[in-house]
Amino acid sequence: MAIDVRRRRRRSEEAHQVELHRLTEMDRLRTGFMATASDEVLEPATSIRTVLELIEEGALGELSGRRWRGFSPCGAAPSGWSESETTSPTSR
Repeated sequence: MAIDVRRRRRRSEEAHQVELHRLTEMDRLRTGFMATASDEVLEPATSIRTVLELIEEGALGELSGRRWRGFSPCGAAPSGWSESETTSPTSR
């Protein structure tokens, strides 16, 4: 009877080790996936943000309010511009 208890305990410990290894591997894979996915999402967003900042700073010259709306999210004019303005604030 004591041998049977030891066998069950050893099997239980082995099963625990296998499950621990499986969960550790899943966590490693999840972490790698999240890092890769994050980079894939942030890289284009950073490029887009940089281009929009250059445009807002006047890298394309003067932009009318109507032309700016094509670059702006939701069609909103950038801060410092009124809807009736036809040129960027930096050109004044």
